[in-house]
Amino acid sequence: MKNIFSILVAFLCTCTIQFLQAQTTTKNLQSEIIAATVYLNAAEVQRTAKTQLTSGTNQLIFTDLSNKMDRNSVQLSATNGVNILSVTVRHKDRKLESKPTFIQEMEDSIEWVKDQITLLNNDLETYKQEKELLLQNKSIGGTQTGVNITDLKQAADFYRSRLKDIHQLQHKAKKEIDEHRTMLSNLKHRLQTPLQKWSTPKKEVLATVEANTAQSVEFELKYLVANALWSPSYNLRATDITEPISLEYQAQVYNDTGIDWKNVQLKLSTADPTQNASKPQLEVWTLNHQQRNSYDEGIVNNRLYNYSGLDTISVIDPVTYEEKLEVVRNEANVRQIEVSELSTEFIIEKPYNIPATASPYEVAVIQYDLEATYKHFCVPKLDRGVFLLAQVTGWTDLNLIEGPAKIYYQDTYMGTSEIQTSGIKDTLDLSLGRDEKVVVTRTKRKDESGKKFLGFNVKETFLYEIALKNNRSTPIQLEIQDQIPIAQEKDINVEAIEISNAEQDELSGRLLWKYTLNAGESKKLKLAFSVKYPKNKNVVIRKSRAVYSPRFY
Repeated sequence: MKNIFSILVAFLCTCTIQFLQAQTTTKNLQSEIIAATVYLNAAEVQRTAKTQLTSGTNQLIFTDLSNKMDRNSVQLSATNGVNILSVTVRHKDRKLESKPTFIQEMEDSIEWVKDQITLLNNDLETYKQEKELLLQNKSIGGTQTGVNITDLKQAADFYRSRLKDIHQLQHKAKKEIDEHRTMLSNLKHRLQTPLQKWSTPKKEVLATVEANTAQSVEFELKYLVANALWSPSYNLRATDITEPISLEYQAQVYNDTGIDWKNVQLKLSTADPTQNASKPQLEVWTLNHQQRNSYDEGIVNNRLYNYSGLDTISVIDPVTYEEKLEVVRNEANVRQIEVSELSTEFIIEKPYNIPATASPYEVAVIQYDLEATYKHFCVPKLDRGVFLLAQVTGWTDLNLIEGPAKIYYQDTYMGTSEIQTSGIKDTLDLSLGRDEKVVVTRTKRKDESGKKFLGFNVKETFLYEIALKNNRSTPIQLEIQDQIPIAQEKDINVEAIEISNAEQDELSGRLLWKYTLNAGESKKLKLAFSVKYPKNKNVVIRKSRAVYSPRFY
């Protein structure tokens, strides 16, 4: 009896499942990307789709979704009180579907052109064999019997006419082959992008939903994708030392998801999209002494300089902005930057097209006009160029992120710099490159410099004259740096003879002069010092630098 009851229950369950499946409608939905929130390491894509549901259970398949989708991030919502029963993600099997009409027609055209090329090559081979046959059988009348003039003339006319026809046919066939090969190349080129996009692995979202009545419903699908991110960049424009600085905040948006973003509303965020739903927990906040290199960078004449207070300018290897952008292609080369604990969002008002070409696309974020104070800076011992620096305050309220900046001064491109936001200074120092209207020279006075022998010691005296000239029509603030050597041996004595009231750092020997130069004003400084050391010791006083020079022997 129990066995009969079990069989009956199984039969009824099977019938119920078959009935429910018969009542379930399955639809493929083509959704549209309307918005994307791009993070520094991922992006959240928002899609919408409309469809007509039947009363009861409906199965929907959202097709052609990025293979870079994070299956655990999928969110699906619906209007009109429709219930979402289940949501799953699966890989789309291209083998089970036919190719799009455009691709199929293009492939058919390519095969037809290939066939035409084959037929033309067959014609060429036929003409070649016919020509060889004519040339092999051109003797007339045999070796014993002569031929009359009429027969000879007719034979000559025949050979000439036929060979001419063959040559023309060969020329025509070769020309048509070249034309078909060009056509074949163009067809393959046109097919390459759509075929690649179609054949790129895709994912699908399968959703089972329930509607109380037959109705039109709009669905919203959200999910995270990898291989999409943004990187900050800036344009800094200054017109004159009396005017504010224009800071153009920009973003390089990168889409390598396999799906183009067309006319999409963008939002840029510094938040972490991978954060979970657990409540936040504060960690211990410790403070200690840390060495931090706080400097501004500026590439001028293909050289990248660091400015760090009284530190001497140092030259480091220049890296162009375009080269920095290329590192996004290789995940191993992604750099680490510091951002505020409180995340920032930028809503981009203008819709953008961001093709999935694995190339960064420039997006305008926001523009600021910043009040700035300007000063000029020079280390004539290393470089006679005078650099214009802009000091900007209040930058901490602008939600800036570390990134490269292109510098423009008076509509002239001056090079690239790096905006560093990880320091604790309230003032952001920016290099605007060289100012040719301010001249600084450093000349050694040979008549007052020299070497003297004092018993067992040698005393060398150095005197330099530093000349300043402001050729601008407005006053400027000018800082000059130089140095006096520091002795590291007891038997070496360095004496500062004249430093023209410079601020001197006793430990490093660095000197700093600060002047306000009026329009057209000139000024001269003197720097003199002596070095005494044992004459049996070799002391290198004059510093040198290494350069590469070509050798032609």
